Amino acid sequence: MRCQRIRTRRLRSRAAALLGTIVAVAASAAVGTVPAHAAPTGNTPRSALIIIVNWAAGNGTPAAPADGMTPAAAAGQVGGTDVGWYQQVSYAQFPGWNAAAVGPYTINTPPLDTGGTCVNSFRANIQAGANQAAATAGFNVSNYSVVMYYFSNVPQCGWGGWTIGNLVWINGAMNTATTAHELGHTLALWHGHSQTCTNGAGTQVPLSANCQTAEYGDVYEVMGCCGPGSFSAIHKYDLGWMSGRMQTVPATGGTYTLQPLEAAAGGLQALRVVDGNETLWLEYRQPIGVDSWLSPASTNGVLIHRQLPDVSGPLGSYLLDLTPGSTAGFSDAPLPPGSGWTNPLGHMTITVNSAGPSGAVVTLTSNLISVPNVVGLDPASAKAALTAAGLKANLQSVVDPTCNHLGEVMSQSPAGGTLVNPGAVVTIRVGRPPAKPCP
Repeated sequence: MRCQRIRTRRLRSRAAALLGTIVAVAASAAVGTVPAHAAPTGNTPRSALIIIVNWAAGNGTPAAPADGMTPAAAAGQVGGTDVGWYQQVSYAQFPGWNAAAVGPYTINTPPLDTGGTCVNSFRANIQAGANQAAATAGFNVSNYSVVMYYFSNVPQCGWGGWTIGNLVWINGAMNTATTAHELGHTLALWHGHSQTCTNGAGTQVPLSANCQTAEYGDVYEVMGCCGPGSFSAIHKYDLGWMSGRMQTVPATGGTYTLQPLEAAAGGLQALRVVDGNETLWLEYRQPIGVDSWLSPASTNGVLIHRQLPDVSGPLGSYLLDLTPGSTAGFSDAPLPPGSGWTNPLGHMTITVNSAGPSGAVVTLTSNLISVPNVVGLDPASAKAALTAAGLKANLQSVVDPTCNHLGEVMSQSPAGGTLVNPGAVVTIRVGRPPAKPCP
């Protein structure tokens, strides 16, 4: 899994011995129940080994000299800062990683791949050299849930982190925005996307049948492009952390108060809306904890994410811009208080009634019509009831062998109470006498 997080900074050289120091940081204990889910993280600490390496220039590859990264700093980031981040965003349900860091070790210069890229051969050589150095020092990488390879910044790579399975390469970017992102990949999350949509006239709208995806476009979450923000509600649900904190909205809608997604105390923090063929998720962000960096414009209303299949499964997270065309782009994506939006691909209208530090009140209304139950009525009355509801009647005459329902509606399709589109046709079947006279 590739993550393009480019970091440019001047690095200073320092020699490193083959046998470096080791620092271990243990994740603090956390108590919490794990909701039943397809891919829960579980509540047992995982382990991470961070191997710090450097190399001299050669074979077309620039040098990655020691840049001052120490085992203590590396272990402190993953086993301390990142653990605190994950415990906060998981509501203390996931304890994180017990991290050990070793090095720095000098390894053979990894060759760049064809075209001067830092992909397969480059990463494989770093992995082999780092694993060998760690093994010489007495560390077996197979004993760890995650193995992370850190080296000083190589600008030609164009990425700050790269993850494949439980293996992570960090290109000089030992910071939460990068490491929490890559650790998210080891939990099987993919990227936080955004979608920019246009209507038939080419005007930007929140959602349509014509949308373009930006791979890292979600500016609010760490799996997106821009900072260490909390996972979206979709990603939290995928990791099994939203039990008791989310609700699926019925087709008839309703009014709800959303607590801030960052609030540890719980309550309703996400709404899942299955609307036609679309599944939308509503969440409310506030500048709390790991989201304290969010601006007023980015927290003024309710965020809406579209759930679509992704590389890692069906729960891909796609941020929508509910203020399309603004100069702020997705930085002011929430649907603001006092405004509403109707899903053009479904039937639901979402209105944000109010929003404040403690929560946002939203109302969801459906334009679907509940079919009246007209069984037992005469044809004229049945047709009048359907017309009054905004529906059309299709009259069929059927034999009533019992002769008990002559001239009245014996059955209807769809049945009474079914939700249908305005103008839908309801077939009503009216009884007529059989060929043999009724008794």
